Amino acid sequence: MNAAGAGVCIEPENESELVDALTQLADDRSLCERLGRSGHQYVLKHFDRDELSARYLEILKQTVRSRIALREKRWR
Repeated sequence: MNAAGAGVCIEPENESELVDALTQLADDRSLCERLGRSGHQYVLKHFDRDELSARYLEILKQTVRSRIALREKRWR
């Protein structure tokens, strides 16, 4: 969230920080809109489906190649 500028960070399980953050968001509509826009822009920039699927496919190919190489090594 920090990198995206898209949220309010609080310490986990800290109820008073959660209440403060929710109150701040409830009281400041423009802040909510800015955080929403920032989050949307971050996702568009960093999570393009075509790019992510290409990276995932490459990981799968590398995994298959590694498994094949391991099997071939065992059979020798």
